Amino acid sequence: MTDKEIDKIWQRVKSVMEEYRMRMDYGTAATIGGAFGELKDEIKRLQQEVEFWRDIAESCECNND
Repeated sequence: MTDKEIDKIWQRVKSVMEEYRMRMDYGTAATIGGAFGELKDEIKRLQQEVEFWRDIAESCECNND
């Protein structure tokens, strides 16, 4: 998932939050925003981990040839 894709999702979440702003208090909005930030960080961490293991697997395949 690219930063552009993540930002596109965030814009959707943000628009829903703005639509319900009258019914949503600041704490709820901050919690949703914070949770999305944590989710974004976790996606990036997992992408890095996948890339790390993919590089190791490709290296092993090259060494086995």
